[in-house]
Amino acid sequence: MPGRGGAQAPPFSFPQTRQGLLARLHCRDPMRPLRSFPMTVRPPRTLAPKDQPSPLAALEHEMFVERAGTLIRMTKLFETKLDRFNNLAENDPDRGALVAETARALWMLAVQREAMGLPGGETLLQAYDVPAAVKAASGIVTQKVRRGLRVPRR
Repeated sequence: MPGRGGAQAPPFSFPQTRQGLLARLHCRDPMRPLRSFPMTVRPPRTLAPKDQPSPLAALEHEMFVERAGTLIRMTKLFETKLDRFNNLAENDPDRGALVAETARALWMLAVQREAMGLPGGETLLQAYDVPAAVKAASGIVTQKVRRGLRVPRR
């Protein structure tokens, strides 16, 4: 059917709606009839929920479990040594060796607690009521001791 100027009108036309205009823009051939275009809409990958934990999560969990187990072993060792030390007589010949063993166990416990991010030093010494001889032999420097060690500047 001839139209004005001798040009033929297409046998179909896109509807003059927003969807029709968008279809005409996305169509390679603007004369192709309007069809439903299958499209999938997905959120960006950064916003998508994470189905799987990070590859390092298993390693981090295993390391945490190992540190916690070590902390438990160090605590039991220190408690055992401290009980033996507290039950020992003042004039026992093994007292010096037991002080050294208890101080070493206290030091290992303090280091393990610091590695896990737990408060160490003064809190630990107060919680277990550590005797002065063991405190001195352990070498644990608390805030109180640190304040006394500061040398005033001139």
